[in-house]
Amino acid sequence: MVNPARVAFFRKLPPQIFTLVLLILYAVLLNGSILYHAWGVVRRLGHYIYPLDDTYIHLAVARNLAFHNTWGINPGQFSSASSSPFFTCLLSLAIKLFGANDYIPLVLNGILANGILIFMYLFFRSYPFSFFLTAFFVVGASLLPIQVVVGMEAPLQILMVLFMMQSFRDWQRTQYADGKKQKLFWATLAWAGLVRYELLFPGLLLLIFALWGGAPWRKVFSAAFFLLAPVVLFGFWCMAHAEFFLPNSVLSKSRLRLQGETLGQMVRDALVTLFSNQHHLYSLATLVVVSLSHAKPITGSFFSNLKTNIFWQKAALPACTILTLLAHMTLGGVGWLFRYEAYLMAMIGVTMGTSLNWQYLRRQNFRYRILLALCGFLTLNSVTQLGIGNYALLRAAHQNIHDQQWQIARFLHQYFPKKIVAVNDIGLISYKADVEVVDMVGIGTSSILRLWLYAPEKVADSLNALSYDLMVIYDSWFRQIPFEGRCAVGQICIPNNRICGDSVVSFYVSCRDTGGLRKACQALKEFAPSLPQGVAYRPADCP
Repeated sequence: MVNPARVAFFRKLPPQIFTLVLLILYAVLLNGSILYHAWGVVRRLGHYIYPLDDTYIHLAVARNLAFHNTWGINPGQFSSASSSPFFTCLLSLAIKLFGANDYIPLVLNGILANGILIFMYLFFRSYPFSFFLTAFFVVGASLLPIQVVVGMEAPLQILMVLFMMQSFRDWQRTQYADGKKQKLFWATLAWAGLVRYELLFPGLLLLIFALWGGAPWRKVFSAAFFLLAPVVLFGFWCMAHAEFFLPNSVLSKSRLRLQGETLGQMVRDALVTLFSNQHHLYSLATLVVVSLSHAKPITGSFFSNLKTNIFWQKAALPACTILTLLAHMTLGGVGWLFRYEAYLMAMIGVTMGTSLNWQYLRRQNFRYRILLALCGFLTLNSVTQLGIGNYALLRAAHQNIHDQQWQIARFLHQYFPKKIVAVNDIGLISYKADVEVVDMVGIGTSSILRLWLYAPEKVADSLNALSYDLMVIYDSWFRQIPFEGRCAVGQICIPNNRICGDSVVSFYVSCRDTGGLRKACQALKEFAPSLPQGVAYRPADCP
């Protein structure tokens, strides 16, 4: 039998105690997962390797900024290759203080991840159920341990979107009158776009809902200035260096096309993406159910409710999250290891935590709770499958980057220091190889990206006219390019490729440079025995 005295004792405990217990459990789970995984990679590969080559782009730009005062992948050459200027600046500051250590992104993300937990505890410490729900989406559904070990800006993006939504809600609760809360919200907006450009979506949407919810238009437009001004200034700074207004990676990887795609086609692609990713679809359904429930306490018809300030105040966070999800599917993209969409799961968690609590659910009718439970179950099931798939991919990704990109960088550093190398995957090569990189895709070389975007018919002539000491590319990426005047040196092929652009990397030298061709062939032949087990070397017919 249940002891009534014991039950009464637990009921008398303040809710902060239960929230603190949940915080400790989540912290143990988060940090235990990170340490276990990182130690497993070091034990297996001998040193820590990030599972994405893009992480090393941030490190290359950050190191050049710290030691050469250059924003780019090559010392002394400006290039807007980073999609998260603020995160790259944080890395640069850490490199300036502690040196170019490969573990800096891992440690920094670990600190940010624990900061996320502490932030959620501070704002939900009196609501254990809300904290549990929010933390589940932020830590579990966004795959936060994966985001930490990947070493990209996702944890910083999650923390920033949490700050943005919570500071907006605090400002909203004061009927947009409290000056301190207003300044905190504005300060958060000022950094949002530079953390990641997708955060402009929720930032602008929150301001629209604030305006419709009764906020003075002067305050809303001032907040919009704080949101957009840093992005605009950074864009003009890049343009002053003959770069694009937006970072190269944003232009090359997003669905935002400067030509050739109509709005209807973009919306169609967004719907296809949405319905092909069940975790997004089920999360959207859950949010719709939560949003509609906010209209219930308001009397009158639905359309008359749309005209009331109270409706927009209640529906602001759910509607902002829904529209941000749709905007991301239209203009953004989905990527490996959930790194592009992690902030969306964090937004869903905040919306759930601030909209639902145990007392609220008890007041709702049975049909609503059944519908919400069904949507929640579908979301949980889909997210569980997503997590299993991505954790399995993560192990292979570390191995793939080690077997391919790390070995290429090691080869170039040993045999081609200070040389010009044309490549199509620039991260580890820029960071480790001590070579001058020419990016044939354009993320690190804007002149080539400009051709891909505006004059694709001229790309072949431009790539053929490149001056280089060695070309290292995926042949499958350039099948449409009729290369001329290059001679094959050899290939390396990795097994079980899951994350790299191709399993086969080819090495070429200009046929006019016969001495360079012999040197490259001999170098690759000498290097081949040091390749990891399972990585194949395919020699070419060298002179």
